[in-house]
Amino acid sequence: MKGSSPSYSTIEQWVSKLKKGRTSTSDEPRSGRLFDVATPEIIEKINKMVIEDYRLTLNEIAEDTIISTEHVRNILHEHLGMEKHCCRYCCHHYTPESKQQSKQ
Repeated sequence: MKGSSPSYSTIEQWVSKLKKGRTSTSDEPRSGRLFDVATPEIIEKINKMVIEDYRLTLNEIAEDTIISTEHVRNILHEHLGMEKHCCRYCCHHYTPESKQQSKQ
């Protein structure tokens, strides 16, 4: 299969590192801090925005929260359990409370 194996230059780099004494196959620690945008505050803010105006686009939410549209999509789908239906975000599983909110 094409693309399923590493390139020749990648294998050369691995061999070079192994010859220099590297024994671990895992990634080494890198400098810099990890950045997680899915904080409880951001998740709650996005949830309130969608409940107040279900017609918001990913771009509008991203501009307001100053995060990427891909992060907004991830928060909506993974953290809030919402998906887009007919131009509005809806919960995957409705609870009695969410049904009341959607009727308002």
